[in-house]
Amino acid sequence: MYSHSNRSRGQLVLLTSGVVAVALVLIFMAYIQLGYAGDQQVNQKQPGSDALEAVEMAAHQAKVNVTHGNQENTTEQFIKDFDQKVDTIEQSKQDSSVIYRITRNNTAATTAVEKYNTQKSADLSTSNGVITREAKQDQIIGIGVDIHVTTPTSTSKTTTIIETKGY
Repeated sequence: MYSHSNRSRGQLVLLTSGVVAVALVLIFMAYIQLGYAGDQQVNQKQPGSDALEAVEMAAHQAKVNVTHGNQENTTEQFIKDFDQKVDTIEQSKQDSSVIYRITRNNTAATTAVEKYNTQKSADLSTSNGVITREAKQDQIIGIGVDIHVTTPTSTSKTTTIIETKGY
């Protein structure tokens, strides 16, 4: 009788450990199917997240190029240089599933200038989305841009003012 009780207890422990093992396998499989894929998506960079950085860099480089040259028409030269850099950014994504379309936004630039001129002296103006300070030679202060990012699953648009002063 004593051995019969130990024997049934041993079988019960064995059965319980089997049930726990099956439950752990099911939990592990659910984690792999549901949890792991979600973790990968969180760590991935959003498509187009580098577009703003690239456009900012293009504006600053165009400003540096105009500042160091002796250009008669600073604004026109800045626009020409900036647009060439933007074309390069847009063409760099033609091979991928992400498409950039970057345009100068005169309305955003004008709004920023009006707000600034209301708060301070009225020495800023805009032309083709470029914000300038009037002086002996126009100083490029910033540029209004629209950045459109298109992927196979979404389209987004960002409007921003990129400040170039101090560069």
